[in-house]
Amino acid sequence: AEMSNQLFIAPNPNFGQFSVRYNNQSSEQLTLRVFSSNGKLVYKQSLTTVLLYTKIDVDLLNNAPGMYLVELRGAGGKLLGSRQIIVGHR
Repeated sequence: AEMSNQLFIAPNPNFGQFSVRYNNQSSEQLTLRVFSSNGKLVYKQSLTTVLLYTKIDVDLLNNAPGMYLVELRGAGGKLLGSRQIIVGHR
């Protein structure tokens, strides 16, 4: 796989459960954060990658429906990618 700055989120829209995928380097430090539409941090996960293509499962089932911003940062806080998602009613 070639390196990419693409951040993939599926499904979108969703009901609070989705996966984030990113083509990264092995042993890369990543931090995934999700913010509500009013800027409140509602989810954070830090990890060290093992493979060259990382999949991060996210569960926001306890959060209200609405628009959210998903942000992935690397070492030193460098922004690797961000996407808006829609969490709907079940």
